[in-house]
Amino acid sequence: GGLKERAAKALALEVDAVLSDLHGADRVRKFADWYYGYSTAYELLRVGIVAAAASLPSSLSAREAAGEAVAQAVLDKYLALVLRPAVLEPALRRGFERAGQAARSDFVATVEATHAAALPLLREQTSHLDTGGGEGRAALAVDWRFARAAASQLSGAHDRSAAGL
Repeated sequence: GGLKERAAKALALEVDAVLSDLHGADRVRKFADWYYGYSTAYELLRVGIVAAAASLPSSLSAREAAGEAVAQAVLDKYLALVLRPAVLEPALRRGFERAGQAARSDFVATVEATHAAALPLLREQTSHLDTGGGEGRAALAVDWRFARAAASQLSGAHDRSAAGL
């Protein structure tokens, strides 16, 4: 594949590695133990009752408020036990950095290989840099007779312009 495909694959591997390390079965098991635990039902019932009671002076129904509060409590526990943003985010950042460094190295290696492959062609097909066997000297031919004739007319032109003609 090309650079983009290799970079995407490297990033996917890094993210998969981070998630498998930090999103392991033990974290999911802890969440499941909490969610299906005997005391969790009472904890969520308490959260729902408090939210329902707090919603009475608002436009939100007690049932909606209780449902939202329970859903938020479950999500908060999932974040704390499974996702653990404080641990996951730095690990993902390091994975992205490693993938970025790998992509950069791959890019540099590809450019170097392309450059190396092009050099023989450039050596064979480039002639404007050849010295032409003249040992670095340029061939110069000046027509001094023409230069002399042109210079002799300059003084005459200067005299006429000085006289105001």
